[in-house]
Amino acid sequence: RVGSLAGPGKFLLGAHMATFPAAASSTALPLKRKADGLPSVSATAPAAGGAAGAAGTPLCVSTLHIRPGAAAVVSSGAKSGAAALNLRLNTSAAKPSAPGTKAQTQDEEGGPTCVEASGFESQELNVQYSARPEVVLHGRRTYWSAPAAAADDALPPVRRFLCWQASLGRWTLCEWVGHGSDQIGLDAELLERCVWRAFQLDDRPNSVSWTGARLVEPGVWVEQTSSGWVRADAVRLAPAAPQPMVALRPNPNEQQPLEIDFTGFRRLELNSRYKQRSEIVVQGKPSFWDLSCAFFIYWQSGMRRWAICGKSELESVRKGQCPGCACQLDPVHFAAPCRWVEFTEGTWISVPVEVTVHMPPESAEGEAPQEGGT
Repeated sequence: RVGSLAGPGKFLLGAHMATFPAAASSTALPLKRKADGLPSVSATAPAAGGAAGAAGTPLCVSTLHIRPGAAAVVSSGAKSGAAALNLRLNTSAAKPSAPGTKAQTQDEEGGPTCVEASGFESQELNVQYSARPEVVLHGRRTYWSAPAAAADDALPPVRRFLCWQASLGRWTLCEWVGHGSDQIGLDAELLERCVWRAFQLDDRPNSVSWTGARLVEPGVWVEQTSSGWVRADAVRLAPAAPQPMVALRPNPNEQQPLEIDFTGFRRLELNSRYKQRSEIVVQGKPSFWDLSCAFFIYWQSGMRRWAICGKSELESVRKGQCPGCACQLDPVHFAAPCRWVEFTEGTWISVPVEVTVHMPPESAEGEAPQEGGT
């Protein structure tokens, strides 16, 4: 399929394979493995303040100010102050969606909640793309256009979306044929196989590849046209006020995994396998511990999200406090695709975290219950 992802640094061009230089992926961190078995967890907390990092930075700090839905509560990830300032200025200048309305134009990371594209040769690409909190790919939100009616009423509608491709380290504009996330859940594997319509070149030095700052930073795009793939120098994406969009109906069946592998955190020891410890219930839900029992994932009942914390803060967490060295930005189960932020070098930053879920084995069909069971 034209423009489908074919592997790191490659995409299909008709019957040919074209290779472009792939940026070094920031998510390619080693997964820490240790011997199986979970040591016991002591309920005794050390002195106040908890453990400290190698440079004296606290291992865990309060997460109360990291509020889902608030604007610019963590670092935007810009490599320079100028890039971060430009993003804020562009976002503040976004056109309102309607007279007398005030739409939030920044997300928690300071990125745009909506962008308006211009300069593409294909006019159907020059539209607004709004962030969809419920459609996360490689730890990043995706941005979706409004559905375009098909020429034939019997055909499904066509939508375009912007997503960050982790293997290539760049933002891509893809095409989805079918109903959008307002009607069905969108599987990440299906999104990966969508046809490409355009992608960024790696000529944006002032921002981190997965951030909103990179999405709107001026630079060159490559666009698929009727004559093939062409360089598009005039393309610009600017922050805009989001238009109202129908939210995805939440899935009432929350996942109940027993083990989860994490990759993508800057602090390598967080990239580990976490196993459920049903006997250690924290703030109303079982906690999950890494194999060395140095870190655990717990439910923050007051914030309605999950966070990772060091063992030394267990008693504080049991008392209802909300310390953490990493936490979610999206109110979903941590086994689902979502955005994470991490406390490192004295500040909170966004990180493109990915998870691998290990679900409990299903019972064999027609299996008789054990004696004494129901």
